Amino acid sequence: MFRLMTWLDPNFVPGWTTGANILARDKSNYGFRRSMEFLSDGLNANPDSVEMLVEYGHLQLNMGRDLSVDERIFDRAVQTGRRKLKYLDEDEQAALEEAYRWLARCKRTLGKREEVEAVAAEGLKLY
Repeated sequence: MFRLMTWLDPNFVPGWTTGANILARDKSNYGFRRSMEFLSDGLNANPDSVEMLVEYGHLQLNMGRDLSVDERIFDRAVQTGRRKLKYLDEDEQAALEEAYRWLARCKRTLGKREEVEAVAAEGLKLY
């Protein structure tokens, strides 16, 4: 059903993110792979979507994958949000706030204390 919705409207971000989360309910590697492939297709259709990037990072993080990869994904979401800050709708603004939070948490876990403080301070200025 979500594949059909996204074929009809490739810019329908909730279709991509919800579909990926439903696929991720299958906790096997196969379910994770299908979920990430689906979300990757969504990112290809919506490369500047902060919401899609955050969801991609979230799924990676929840599956316990490489934390440095998660850090790069959340950093990309922050960079994308910064670049188009004036044009973000409510959902994208909420995703940007979440991206700052998750980026800071990744950096903290990776032991990058100074970077954590910089990211947190920047995020707090926006919100």
